[in-house]
Parts: sequence; C-alpha cells; structure tokens
Amino acid sequence: MQKDLHISANATDAPSVLMGACTALAPAPPQPVERAYLLQNLRREAIELAALGEHPQISTLTGFHLVVSRLHAIAAVTRQCVEAGISCESVRSALQKARDVCSVSPFMRHITEWPRGYPGDFQIVDYICTQQNCATPGTVAYWIEEYSLSCGMAQQHRNKVQRQAYEILRCAQAKASQHVEPRILILACGSSPDLQLVQQQLSEFAVNLVAVDHDPEAITVTRERLPALVPNLSFVCGSALRRITALSRLGPFDLVVAGGLFDYLDEAAAVLLIRAVCTRLLSDSGQFFFTNIAPGNPWEDLMKYLANWALIDRSERDIEDLISKAGLETSLVRFERDPTRLTMFTTINRPQAPAVIRVGPEPNDTFPYHTAG
Repeated sequence: MQKDLHISANATDAPSVLMGACTALAPAPPQPVERAYLLQNLRREAIELAALGEHPQISTLTGFHLVVSRLHAIAAVTRQCVEAGISCESVRSALQKARDVCSVSPFMRHITEWPRGYPGDFQIVDYICTQQNCATPGTVAYWIEEYSLSCGMAQQHRNKVQRQAYEILRCAQAKASQHVEPRILILACGSSPDLQLVQQQLSEFAVNLVAVDHDPEAITVTRERLPALVPNLSFVCGSALRRITALSRLGPFDLVVAGGLFDYLDEAAAVLLIRAVCTRLLSDSGQFFFTNIAPGNPWEDLMKYLANWALIDRSERDIEDLISKAGLETSLVRFERDPTRLTMFTTINRPQAPAVIRVGPEPNDTFPYHTAG
C-alpha cells in the first residue's frame, strides 16, 4: 500500500520536509563518470573527423556531406558537454585532433588565432563577404571551409552588411529629397563593406560620412576601397566609446550605424554606448541602427570550441533592458530579424529630451571589448 506523505504539524519541520520532496524531483547533477563518458565520445568524434582525410571519396562532393555530418556530430556532443558543466578547456582538449584538422583551413585558423589581436576583425568579415575558399580543394580542410562560408552563421554576416548598406542609402536619399545634406556615422567600420555596396549611389549625393575604427589598417583599407566617397568621408581612429566627444563635434548625425559591434560589448559598455549615441550624437530626427547576434545560434559551439570565436548574444528583451538602463524609453525602439533569424536589427529613434553625459577620458584608446570564453 502506498504511504501518504506526512508533514509534521510543527511549522519548523515543514520546510525541511518540502525541501526533501523537491530535491527528490530535481534532476541529479552530472556525475564524474557521465562527464568522462561525454569527453570520451567527444574525442572519438574528433578522431573520426580527422580520419576522413583517408576516405576514398573525400575529394568528391560526398566528402562535403561526410565532413558536415561529422561536424554536426561534434556539435551535438559538445552541446551535451557544455550542458553537463564541463569546462571550456576540457572540451577544447578533447577536440584537439579536430581542432588540428580545422586549423589547416585558412579561415578556421584565422578565427582561432585572430592574428590582428581581436575577434571579428575586418579581414575575416571580408573573407565571409567574398566567400572565397582558400583551402586546398579535395581535402577535409576544404570542406570545413566551404561549410563555414556557406552556413547560416556566415550568411547572417552578409545579410547584416546588406541591411546596413540599405539603411545608409535610405538615409541619404531621404535627406536629399528634403534638400538636406545628411550626416552618417559608422562605428567599428572595418573595411566598410556596407559602403562598398552602395559607393556609386552615395557618390551622387552631398553626403557627410564619418567612419570610426580602432584598427588603423581597417581605415587605410576603407580609404583605398572607396575612392568615389573619399571627398565626403572623414575618419576617426579609435574606439567608439573613447571618441564620443570628438564625434559629437562632427555631428549631429542623422544615422549612426554599428554592425556587429554589440556582439563584443558587455552590458556596461553596451548601455554606455546606447546612451552616448542617443543623447549626444543623433540629430533631432536621427536614428541609431545596430545589430546583435540573437540567442539560439546552432553554430555557437563549433565557433567557440573548434575555433575561438565567442559572441555575446541578446534577445529583444535583453536589448530592451539595455535601453532602459541607458535611461531611454523602450517605445523608441524597433526590432527586426535578418532572414536567417540569427541576427537582431535594432533601430532606436532619438529621444525628445536628451540628457548630457560624460564618457571617460578622451585620450585613452583602449577598446572595451568583452569576449566570452
């Protein structure tokens, strides 16, 4: 016969009894044996990916599917390891053979080593935009690179560059129709692939463009690739947050664009940038357009553990929280997703009564990157 759960009439006994009942229902934490088993599985998957180099069909299109299937298997076991609380170092160690194979791909080697000293540099964005596979054809590395450049995560990069270009051109056209010379600011511009897409159209307008990047070479490349816009283009070398005062002297701006920058900003830096842009840089009818990777990226674990590319994702609610902490009304914001649903497009309209704030010492050129992992 099933016994009834008896709770003592003594109130002091009730919490301990209830706690015991809840504990019995809660899932047990992963045990060392389970973690060891998961890491063993991960090592096995890594070895199997490396072994594909000897497969007789690796040089054919079949090789692509064999490699992708192994990458998905690695992603699945990696996710289990992460959810079991296994450390990043242990996961990467278990994946070492796979990481060695991946490093043969120039693309994967770049996003592992980050030769320019920071993640998401302009060279890798150019790599993604051009989709040129630089690995040796017919090899495991070639198919890894082919998959990396064609997957949804790469496509969202191209989508946001195209959307940024659209927003820039739309602003220029709208102001031109009002016989107003638009002022547009691009933060963390990189090589300015967005401006490259609309260079010829923009050259037809009297537009004032300001491009900011902390990497001097990115600014040099931008200047070289935008000959038609150079007469209308000013450059500021430095981190966005440390150049607010200098940028305010070049404004106010009808549009401020930040593509991908928020993927690397922690909460404090993101709040500070939103507040500074919206209260100090925008014109009366100005807009702040920025992108941020959204939660649920299925390539997250492959990026972080097979390579070394970790992003800070945010949902609509997360960005609303940032805007609120910046002292702005969330009614000023509009959200959209790119076609892959992996990237958030956020547009903030200038508040009616901006506050005056101060943002750190001007000479300091240290960029407030925060990279998870």
